[in-house]
Amino acid sequence: MEKAIDARKRASKRTSIFEKLKNDLWGAMVVAEREFYASLTNVRMFIIVVLFGLSMLLYSYYDIEYAWFERTPEEVLAHVAGYIIVSIGPLIAIILSFDSVTKEKSGKSLDLLLSRPLSKRAVAFGKFLGVTTAVALPIMILALVDIFCISALLNWQFPSLNVFIGFLAFTILLICTYALLQLIISTIAKTSGTAILSGIGLWLFFNLLWLLVIYITYIISGPMEDIPSDPMLAIMYIIQSGKFDYLMLFNPGGFMGGSFNLNIGMLTGSTPSGIPMWAPMASIILWFILSFIIAIEVFNRKVNA
Repeated sequence: MEKAIDARKRASKRTSIFEKLKNDLWGAMVVAEREFYASLTNVRMFIIVVLFGLSMLLYSYYDIEYAWFERTPEEVLAHVAGYIIVSIGPLIAIILSFDSVTKEKSGKSLDLLLSRPLSKRAVAFGKFLGVTTAVALPIMILALVDIFCISALLNWQFPSLNVFIGFLAFTILLICTYALLQLIISTIAKTSGTAILSGIGLWLFFNLLWLLVIYITYIISGPMEDIPSDPMLAIMYIIQSGKFDYLMLFNPGGFMGGSFNLNIGMLTGSTPSGIPMWAPMASIILWFILSFIIAIEVFNRKVNA
């Protein structure tokens, strides 16, 4: 008799866990849909996407028409990724998601959202899914348009399949990582102003100040041959030397100094120096996974109804 009662309790517990997971998944999709349409119909989205699309197209045209030698589609894509995607793409994620939590906290709508029979982790996942989908969708469409235009300018030469897929995949990973980092900041920040300033500060650190990190590491490690004394020129030579490629693994994507750049470079034939071939891909995937876990847990612990 006791065994039968215990069996029913275990079955009931399994059913309740399953129902909770099912409810959380459904709730996360509802939150994601809400965030998706809110982000997609935002005026900020229209302005930024237009500027981003024009930047990609104009840079691609300039890189092809004014190059000293004939470009391949893979080379043009690598340059677009290294200069436009890596600099403007994260800004789109930051600007569109900086108030995803702070705005709801100040407007008291977060209290209403958390009052529903839905876990905070499900709410955080829904917010991440909605915002990143809204950001990634136009970026992917613009990337496809840019690839088409590049091919047209190069007499309909299309990039190889691995470069095409890799370019899209690594771009999505980079955008999602920055959206997650901004979600963490938005959860911790008390106001939307603090959230966006902190997000832009993070972007500046990885895109500009990271070059200073590379230069300081070079100074500490000792001089190298053929490196100019001028710091700005020296940084360019240091990056080209590949000696400090391992530092890029600690940066998801920065101007000439991140794992995103290493992965794009590997797709077009270059190889990292002093690190295993799998390290750049592992780095950008790990950045995404850790950012996702931290974002969900920070929201779960810091946000109260």
